[in-house]
Amino acid sequence: MAGYVRRLMVDRAAAAPGTGRALLTAAERRVTEAGRTWTRLDCLAGNGQLNASYVDAGYRVVGRKEGKPQPGGPPKSFTLLEKRVG
Repeated sequence: MAGYVRRLMVDRAAAAPGTGRALLTAAERRVTEAGRTWTRLDCLAGNGQLNASYVDAGYRVVGRKEGKPQPGGPPKSFTLLEKRVG
């Protein structure tokens, strides 16, 4: 079973370096405490820096969701990632 990380965002102009990784680690800990063995998330496919950050944190790319409709905006594509945590 998996736990899902949603809407994790950090304002890089306001947050100290490492804040995003600390929040992600805290989310992974909560997933583990809930008895789940996988953490899953998605991010904008076109954001190479963000995709690389998740891979550096131990996530692996497991798919891609193309052209997902967005309320009031153009469709966006997302990279699907997961990490074994338990």
